[in-house]
Amino acid sequence: MTLVQVAWRHEFCGLAALMAVAWDSQFSPIDNRGLSLSQTKSDNVGVYFAVDRAKTGKAAATLSQWLQAILVNYLKRFGADLLDTTPLFSTRGGRPVSRVGATGQRGRRSRRRPAYPCPPLHQEFAQPGLPQGARTGVR
Repeated sequence: MTLVQVAWRHEFCGLAALMAVAWDSQFSPIDNRGLSLSQTKSDNVGVYFAVDRAKTGKAAATLSQWLQAILVNYLKRFGADLLDTTPLFSTRGGRPVSRVGATGQRGRRSRRRPAYPCPPLHQEFAQPGLPQGARTGVR
């Protein structure tokens, strides 16, 4: 798990924890992104994540001691108690990691959007009914 160690050393602790959970649990990326504290269960064998699935019903992934240590250290960095329904993993901007079209980003850095969308200059001065590129008579 060299990638997990490198990510942790470079202060990408959430990424390191997410990679460790993905490796240990073998859940699909969607299942990993949606994990929360309410899905953490324990029994006489150890700690595990219990996930509801549409097709197969329930799935479970046990957490190794190594993964438990990473998760505990990652969660301690928040400095506050998380709600049970709060997603465990979020982007550096604080948004939950999610699919395209939902809350979150698509693997890119977040960027500020303008307060209002600016149409290109040729669209601002175009007259309705004229073909694009036609002279408008404005001087």
